[in-house]
Amino acid sequence: MKKILSSVFLLSCFLTFLLSCSPASARNTNQINDWYIKDFQSTITVNKDSSLSIDEKIVADCGNLSNKHGIFRVLPTVYYPESNVKVKTPVELISITDFNSVPYKYSTTNDTSNNTVTWKIGDANVTVHGVNNYEIKYLVKNTIRFGDPSFDEFYWNLNGNFWDIETDHFLGKVIFPSEINQSTVKEINLYSGTTGTKDAGLASYKWSDNNTIQVESQRTFAIDEGVTLSVTFSKNIISQPVLTFWEKYSDLISIFIFLLIPILVFLICFGLWWKYGRDIAPGRAVAPEFEIPDKRNPMEMSTFLDNGKLKTSAISASIVNLAVGGYIRIEAIPKQGLFSSADTRLIRTEKTLTSLSDAEKKLIDYLFGSLSQVKISDLRNQFYKYIPSLKDANFSKLSAENLFEKKGFSVQVTMFVIAGIWFFAMFFASSIIQSPIIYVISVISVVILSVFGYLMPKRSEAGEELLWRIKGFKMYMLTAEKYRQKFNEKENIFERFLPYAMLFGITGIWISKMKQIYGEDYFNHYMPIWYVGYVGNFNLDDFSNQLNAISTSMAQTMSSHPSSSGAGGGGFSGAGGGGGGGGGW
Repeated sequence: MKKILSSVFLLSCFLTFLLSCSPASARNTNQINDWYIKDFQSTITVNKDSSLSIDEKIVADCGNLSNKHGIFRVLPTVYYPESNVKVKTPVELISITDFNSVPYKYSTTNDTSNNTVTWKIGDANVTVHGVNNYEIKYLVKNTIRFGDPSFDEFYWNLNGNFWDIETDHFLGKVIFPSEINQSTVKEINLYSGTTGTKDAGLASYKWSDNNTIQVESQRTFAIDEGVTLSVTFSKNIISQPVLTFWEKYSDLISIFIFLLIPILVFLICFGLWWKYGRDIAPGRAVAPEFEIPDKRNPMEMSTFLDNGKLKTSAISASIVNLAVGGYIRIEAIPKQGLFSSADTRLIRTEKTLTSLSDAEKKLIDYLFGSLSQVKISDLRNQFYKYIPSLKDANFSKLSAENLFEKKGFSVQVTMFVIAGIWFFAMFFASSIIQSPIIYVISVISVVILSVFGYLMPKRSEAGEELLWRIKGFKMYMLTAEKYRQKFNEKENIFERFLPYAMLFGITGIWISKMKQIYGEDYFNHYMPIWYVGYVGNFNLDDFSNQLNAISTSMAQTMSSHPSSSGAGGGGFSGAGGGGGGGGGW
């Protein structure tokens, strides 16, 4: 009797396990809180011209939910076989119908910035309930990878890793030409799971006939889960896309038509620069300047030197400048463990900001907000959005002082606009015009416009005078040992000029010259009140190294933003061409 009960118990457990692993178990209507896909069947026919004919049959269910209208399907129009290498895969829609070939109402959105096409299926004035059947037929061009010298590759995301609804069951069939079959295929790799996953075991494949591979899910695909198939085969079975007439002969035509364009662009830009952007030399040799010209802070000086631009290194220098001025304290935080990294804490003092420029006040506000202290690491992927405001504040002050000629900036804007339009026109026309000579000529012309646009801002006479003094100030810092008496007459010159050494990229040279002038004994008793390091006794060399590290860390953090082949098992789920995703609405 005990054996019988044990057998029944084991059998029930086994059946329960099988039911729980069912790829498309039914859902209770009360459990439906959004669209989900009951069944997704995709038939992909690989054509010898490197295109894919794709037929997707999607059974979607929204239960008894209100205000539901249909689904949408998003497809990429490019893939990236290597980092920074983009290959276009133009998509042509054939039809969107139900399973009885009755057309659906839909809208198409081409997102050129994200390289996607979206079909939004349904009518905003019509609500739907329960199960709805959608059949989407489309053609994708230029899909096979020919880059490897020993094989060609079908590397395709079959269903898409970017669905924001679940898929209970997926069945994909990839039909190859007869020459690509069980006996001729070199290697097959299947990847499943979220993007980047090697293989979560969510799907399996088999040959359903001699030249058809069938891929089926083993359980429900959660949101952002998908499956990618890589198949390698001999070369010269699939041909590379056939060139159109224009693609064949456009190079010869373009040589005669467009060869003069870069020359004309250069002559026009040069003429405009000569008239509106050429700086007038002061006609005198640079002389040493013994004080900070006009008491300009590092951000102002950087914006002036770079014709309205603001480098993140100048922001780092300004932070040190504010610390030297007593508005901030800088505290170095050492590594806390093997896998941690050093950090820096900025502490705001109670000193009033009345003597600071608007840009410096903004900088303190952007760093701290309502806080009294902040770690540099806390600013990562956050601070970059404030940089344009800081640049504008500094540039507005310089412009109000008439340090630049306004005409140069207006011509600069015109050149940049033309260069931008030219670049994007070339980008958008890439699916029609693929002549290398046109791209080369266009790139050269855009570069010419951009370079002259960068050079176009012209300083006024007052600006040229300030530039001459800044050069003299840098000369003074580089040749400090020649002016020992000047240093002896000035107070706290090491700290006051340190932020400008950072700005000019001569921090190490500046510290070395200070050691020559003041001697080792001076720095053995020196301790800046605005800086707290994590070394025991103050050491100038350690201080220099820490300061460089802090400056680099701050500059990188200030600008930080929140951003392959499948052969040989080197791929992952979500990679390759195709894929995309979708959802319900």
